[in-house]
Amino acid sequence: MTRKRVHLVAGDVDGVVARLAATGPRRLAVNRVLPERSDPGTGVDAVVVEWPRGGDGGPGRPGEPVLAVDEVVLRGAAWLDARWRDGGDRYKHVALATRSPGLTPAEFAARWRAHAGTATPSSGGPAVAVPEEARGRAYVQDHPVPGAPTAAHDGLNEVWFDDLAALDARRAWFDEHGVGRTDDGLFAPATYLAVVETVVVG
Repeated sequence: MTRKRVHLVAGDVDGVVARLAATGPRRLAVNRVLPERSDPGTGVDAVVVEWPRGGDGGPGRPGEPVLAVDEVVLRGAAWLDARWRDGGDRYKHVALATRSPGLTPAEFAARWRAHAGTATPSSGGPAVAVPEEARGRAYVQDHPVPGAPTAAHDGLNEVWFDDLAALDARRAWFDEHGVGRTDDGLFAPATYLAVVETVVVG
């Protein structure tokens, strides 16, 4: 697992990126939201992710949501290694996840890992496998660091794609099955963001 910090930024994205880059992180990436492909009304313009070199990383602005998370790579580790080495831009589907009421953080984390690669349709019934055309090149779960301050979300997942067509295929499959739109006993309704990820440092 890798420790990182996730900043949900509204407004001055470039200013936040510059401030965090000045702290000397091992890696820094900015994920700019594509509004026409994301849930409306989120108030998030970018998801900025830093991998601190040491300590707690860069501070958030007053009122800026910051999540301290442990990154768990569940699929596509070799692809991700090449992605970080090559730099440039990639497309991603990001879910801001909230656990279903009644689950403890530990219960949610354990069930979420076991749930990887599947999704529960809004019509109910058992979880089904996400089809190959909607799975993306790599899949990461970001679990809150134990003992970290309470945040608005109980984690994120990140799925990478080579192009917009592949990202749109995932979005279309999720829309068709209503994934993440109702409480399924594991997740409360999720917030989905389509983003362009750019490596700034590392």
